[in-house]
Amino acid sequence: MFEALDAKFRNGGIIGFPNWPAEFRGPQSAGATNYAHQATDEIEFQLFLQWLSARSAAAAQKAARETMSIGIITDIAVGMDPLGSHAWSAPDELLRDLHVGAPPDIFNTRGQDWGLTGFSPRALLSSGYNSFLATLRANMAHAGGVRIDHALGLRRLWVIPSGASPADGVYLHYPQRELLGLTALESQLNRAVVIGEDLGTVPEGFRDELVRAGVLGMQVLWFERDNRGGFISPGRWRRDAAAMTTTHDLPTIAGWWSGRDIDWQERLGQLRSPEKQQRSERAADRKLLWGLHVADFWSRLVPICERLKG
Repeated sequence: MFEALDAKFRNGGIIGFPNWPAEFRGPQSAGATNYAHQATDEIEFQLFLQWLSARSAAAAQKAARETMSIGIITDIAVGMDPLGSHAWSAPDELLRDLHVGAPPDIFNTRGQDWGLTGFSPRALLSSGYNSFLATLRANMAHAGGVRIDHALGLRRLWVIPSGASPADGVYLHYPQRELLGLTALESQLNRAVVIGEDLGTVPEGFRDELVRAGVLGMQVLWFERDNRGGFISPGRWRRDAAAMTTTHDLPTIAGWWSGRDIDWQERLGQLRSPEKQQRSERAADRKLLWGLHVADFWSRLVPICERLKG
């Protein structure tokens, strides 16, 4: 019903359900109830689109499993649109007038406001975690695994009053034990692996708790360094984490190698240090990364040569 109403009002130039006429401000409102009886074709079309999406996702997973042991891994976002269907249909389940983000840190000195809202911890408890479970089940239904975006939110979320600076936020704590337990249960029931994005300002002991729940962490090439600043060989990374070269928040290999991320930081006024210094550090890092892979190649080749010679 929300999607049908949203399309109806957008066609009339009215964007966002807070701007809809008052009689349409919720699923039980008089306007929405009347619309449901009068616009069955529009609502059934939205149901058809949902069915088609589910059918397509199932077909994609089936095809992926023909050549991959796990197949597709879906992504569970850290929050939802404050103007989306959940906020319209069940506003008491969400954090009203609060956005989810991240505090200022070395990678983003201004902090981050993602423009999303999230589940209310109190509402989760009172509802028996129904919406959280529904989210897990929907994402696991046609996939071999899920990635939980900003998995730190299972313990705490940085929440920011609407219109305020990310630096003005506070940590809001969540029932981590229960959320991890339910995640592990649904993982078993749906036979789906779970990866938690455990990057950023990680609370002490959080990664150990992920491991105990059977949730994989993430290890990203750019962050894996030794005490001298050199890159650590992937062969020495944790076995209880998914290994990857980069993420959607970070430069690609080609972009990092060419310094395009520094170009963009300079254009956006987000350089953490003078541009010349960053480019000099990047040149040194390129040598370290290249040297790591050359050394790793030889470390693998020498034992092979010795076996052949023997």
